[in-house]
Amino acid sequence: MKQLVLLVIALLFAQSNIAQIIDTKASKIEFEVSNMGKIVKGTMLNLKGTVNFDANNLEASSFEATADPATVNTESKGRDKHLQKDDFFGVATYPTVKISSDKISKTEEGYEAEATLTIRDISTKITIPFTVEEKENRQHLTGTFTIQRKEYGLGEKMGAGSIGLDVTVYIDCFVQLK
Repeated sequence: MKQLVLLVIALLFAQSNIAQIIDTKASKIEFEVSNMGKIVKGTMLNLKGTVNFDANNLEASSFEATADPATVNTESKGRDKHLQKDDFFGVATYPTVKISSDKISKTEEGYEAEATLTIRDISTKITIPFTVEEKENRQHLTGTFTIQRKEYGLGEKMGAGSIGLDVTVYIDCFVQLK
C-alpha cells in the first residue's frame, strides 16, 4: 500500500511539471536597434518550444525555445532581405535562433532567468528579467534583455555609427495551461 501511495504522489508531481507548448501564433520576439540615428523596430516569428513554469517550484521550472530569423520583419523589404543574408543572420546556414534557461529565480519585480542564447551557432550566457501572468488558463511570459550584436557575428562589418551595437530584445510568449 505504501508503494502505491508513493507511486500516485510521484505521478501527480510529474504531471504538474509537464512542459507546456508555446503558442506559436500568439507569441513573438520584438527587437529594436539604432540605425543611422533612428530607432528601427522589428519582429521575429515562429517562436516554438516549451515552457515549464511553476512559481512554487522554480528549481524544476525551465524553458527552451527557437525562433526563425527568416521571418524577420522591420517593415522594409530590402532591410529584411539584408538581415537574412550571411553578414547578419545567415538564415541559409543558421535557420534558428535558440534560447534555453539554465536557472530561474524570483526577484522583487518578478523573475529572472539565467539562459543561453544561440545565434549563428554562437552561444552566450544572458540574464532575462521577466514576468508571468496567468489568465484564462494561459500563462503570458514577457521579458526584455539587451545583446551586443557583434558578439553573435551580426553585421560585424557595420560600424556603430550606422547600426547600434546594442539590440534590445522583447519576448512575448503565451502557453496554454492544461
